[in-house]
Amino acid sequence: MQLNNDVLFMQKLVDEAMGVPKYAYPMNKNAPKPKDKEFAAVLLVEENAIGQPTDKIVEREGILYQQMYTPTNLKFKVLFTNGEQAPSKFISSFRRQKMLDLFKKNRMSILDFKKAVNDDVSLETNWEIRDYVMVDCFIYKMFEDVMDVIEIVEVHEVKDAVVNPTP
Repeated sequence: MQLNNDVLFMQKLVDEAMGVPKYAYPMNKNAPKPKDKEFAAVLLVEENAIGQPTDKIVEREGILYQQMYTPTNLKFKVLFTNGEQAPSKFISSFRRQKMLDLFKKNRMSILDFKKAVNDDVSLETNWEIRDYVMVDCFIYKMFEDVMDVIEIVEVHEVKDAVVNPTP
């Protein structure tokens, strides 16, 4: 299964906020529990394109590309297994310079967040602390396509051509 780039980015944010590499995992139904004692799980809950996309034509190495930029709202659920300290640490990290740099580099910003406590779904068969943060983000999604270009036009015969018609 290929991971969504937005989920991977949110995992990086959580890892950076917690100061632990590979602290966050994608949330997958019936996936085995990570062996780490404390971890976070990330789920993209909702994605909504807002407004109209804009496009731009760029040339790289003689090839034309159409880049489409779509303003998009994303909603993530970031679930923590180790009580209220982890969600609070995650939320308070949003203003750290390294986090702001990650947001800027990825053309993303945090719009809103809400901490919730004790999700009632259990991991495996044992009840565990499952506090989570709902995070609303804004991002410009960019997709690009190679453009077909007409390189040569051959005209064999022109009949009754009008050159510089007068208005």
